Amino acid sequence: MKHTLIPVILSCAALLAAKDIPVRMDKAKIGDSKIPGWSLNTFGFKDGVGKGEIVAGSQDGIKAFKFTTTNRMTSFYVSKAEPVKIGDVLEITARVKGKGRLILGYYAYAEKHRYLQAAKDSSREITLTDEWQEVKCVITVSAPPKGDLKMIRPMITLRPNSDMLMEDIVIELTYSGK
Repeated sequence: MKHTLIPVILSCAALLAAKDIPVRMDKAKIGDSKIPGWSLNTFGFKDGVGKGEIVAGSQDGIKAFKFTTTNRMTSFYVSKAEPVKIGDVLEITARVKGKGRLILGYYAYAEKHRYLQAAKDSSREITLTDEWQEVKCVITVSAPPKGDLKMIRPMITLRPNSDMLMEDIVIELTYSGK
C-alpha cells in the first residue's frame, strides 16, 4: 500500500505544477469588444485609445480577437489576477497577423491588487506581418523594483498605429515550487 500511495501523491503534485489560464473565446460573441474575462487598459487616457472586437477567425468555427490602436499604446489584460511567486514562469502563445508591433507580458501586483509594474518580453517585441505567424512569449516572474509581488495579470499590448488579429491564444503559468 505504501508503494502505491507515493506515486499517486507525486502524480497529483505534478498536476498542480502548471495552470492553464482560460482564454474564453468559446464564450465570446462576434462583435463583442473584448475577450470574456479580459479588461481594457487605457493608461488613463480617454481619447485615442485602442479598441478590440471579436471577429471570425481564419477557419470556420474559430474566433479571433481584432485589436486596433491609433495614436496611443493600448493593452488588454486578464481580469482575474493569478497568485505567483518569484521564479514562476508565464507562457503566452498565439497566432497573429496584422501591422504594427505587439508586446506580450504581465502586470504585477502586491496585496490588495496594488499595481507594481508591467513586465514584458522586451527582447521579443513582435513585428506583425500580413501572414499568420505563431508567437510565443516565455517570461520568468521576477521581483519588481519595489513592493512584495503577490499576483500577476497576463497582458497583450499594441504599440500606436497597429492593427492585429489574434487567435488560438493559450496562457499557462508554471509554478516553480519556491
